[in-house]
Amino acid sequence: KGMSQIPWMVVVLSFLVTGQFIVDKDLPDVWHLAFGSCNKHFLPSPIWDGILQFHPDAWLWLGDAVYNDERVFLHIFQATDLATMKEKFNAQREIPGYAKLRNQTKIFGIWDDHDYGINDGNVGYEDKIESQKLFLDFLDEPSDSIRRKREGIYASYTFGQSNRQVKLILLDMRYFSTEQDDKPIQEKWANFPKSRKRLFQIISDSKKSGVILLSGDVHYAQMFKYTCDMRYPLYEVTSSGMTHSLVDVVGDMMRVFSLEFSWESHYEVEHVFEGHNFGSLIVDWNRQTLQLNIHDENSTIVRHLEIPIAALQVEGDKILKEGCHEGPQPFWMNWPTIYFQYALNLGWLLLATTTVLTPFLLMRALYRMIFGCGAPSMKVMKKKT
Repeated sequence: KGMSQIPWMVVVLSFLVTGQFIVDKDLPDVWHLAFGSCNKHFLPSPIWDGILQFHPDAWLWLGDAVYNDERVFLHIFQATDLATMKEKFNAQREIPGYAKLRNQTKIFGIWDDHDYGINDGNVGYEDKIESQKLFLDFLDEPSDSIRRKREGIYASYTFGQSNRQVKLILLDMRYFSTEQDDKPIQEKWANFPKSRKRLFQIISDSKKSGVILLSGDVHYAQMFKYTCDMRYPLYEVTSSGMTHSLVDVVGDMMRVFSLEFSWESHYEVEHVFEGHNFGSLIVDWNRQTLQLNIHDENSTIVRHLEIPIAALQVEGDKILKEGCHEGPQPFWMNWPTIYFQYALNLGWLLLATTTVLTPFLLMRALYRMIFGCGAPSMKVMKKKT
């Protein structure tokens, strides 16, 4: 069939579908979607001005729209009460830039762990039913929406029709998840090989053209290309770190080391950006192209990839074999990753210890300066007499 008749399917990973929503029957010649993740409402957020300058036709939350849990120590978090969660969602809604965006464009979203309620949260989170209501309220989800009548917040939205159509599939990676990630600090596909393989197999078996993956969570932006056992190159765009990013955490000197050894990927990787960012997907129906972009907080495009629609088309039973590997490296070859994880944990521990001990040591030194090292012993006093 003609190239203009290829439908688009955008699968969002942040977090298969029964029931769907028809959003717009007609799409413009050039359709703009903006997306992002990892946003703390109490931090400065000039990025909303940049997003408004982009003039998106829709905005998509990829997870961690707010941080409902609280850090106790290092990588240990505790959930907050529902009243506090509601306050945080409301505070984000009232941020001027985001409030203006809500009035100008359609808002969609899926959660990740922190806006779900607890770091690395899964099916065992006790307040997940109440949390679902709060999150859907945050999105202004209609009261009669199917998302309010079933467990989990997965959904499917269709924009356009016929030869101009985008299908947005939101996957809930938290509400039903029973998998445990036994590797600290970061979650990544390499830690869930069975789930990753199953998803890729579903995409391949569906024989659907034009699938693009959008993801968040990791506090930096990146573009991936998967080719092994796929029917055409499968691109993934990660946009993460709207108010805080990798550089804020590990510093500019450590960013390359951390990317290489702690968030390593076995797939072809292009265009990494570690600053505050949001992503965009632009479908140009006239030029028959798809643009994938990473923007900094001023809306400047800092990473860009343009793909012809023809390059994302299923061709019979053709299966790509480029970029295939034998699987994850053995444990003993992953020592740089393990070393970095424990070194980072040790660094946080030393920082916390120093923060606690410094005031005590200063007070002790001040006391000695004022009162001396203490009263002389009785033996010394007797010798003096």
